[in-house]
Amino acid sequence: ALFVEAGFAAVDVQCETIEGRRHVTPRHLSHWFSPGGDKNRTFAYHLLQRLNQLEVERLERHFTAQLTNKTVTWTSTHLYLQASRLRPGG
Repeated sequence: ALFVEAGFAAVDVQCETIEGRRHVTPRHLSHWFSPGGDKNRTFAYHLLQRLNQLEVERLERHFTAQLTNKTVTWTSTHLYLQASRLRPGG
């Protein structure tokens, strides 16, 4: 809808889900739980929008205990959007 509102006439959206295996390293966990900020929105940044710091630290400890150096099933969803032409006057 945003692309149509921006003047694109033909908008095609396709979604693809990819499943694979990922080895979760301490470095991954460190990145996920770094504070981040408005330009670098980490997992912890998003958690802090709903949880307090103590709750996020508790989750980090739990994730660390459960996932460090483990291989897990990892699912990623990709959205492909093609807008082929602009509407006249758009």
